Amino acid sequence: MKTSQNISITMPPEMLKKAEEAAREEGSTMSEFLRDALRRQLENREWQMRWQQIRAYGSKKAKEMGLKPSDVNRLIAEYRTEQGKK
Repeated sequence: MKTSQNISITMPPEMLKKAEEAAREEGSTMSEFLRDALRRQLENREWQMRWQQIRAYGSKKAKEMGLKPSDVNRLIAEYRTEQGKK
């Protein structure tokens, strides 16, 4: 059973040249270089989606509590002051 699959992609010649140079500088093959780039892009996408979920949760809670964006800095400062006293 194959553990990988061949694909074909197209890219502008200048991008290909830069990718080939970068792979060579890193001592990797184009396949390794592009797999790593794709892996990082997918991880970044996952973190962005998580961050959106966190922001949505925070916005919902702030609305439930009647908080405005202008309240945030004050509340953070109050919390930090309180924590510093412990």
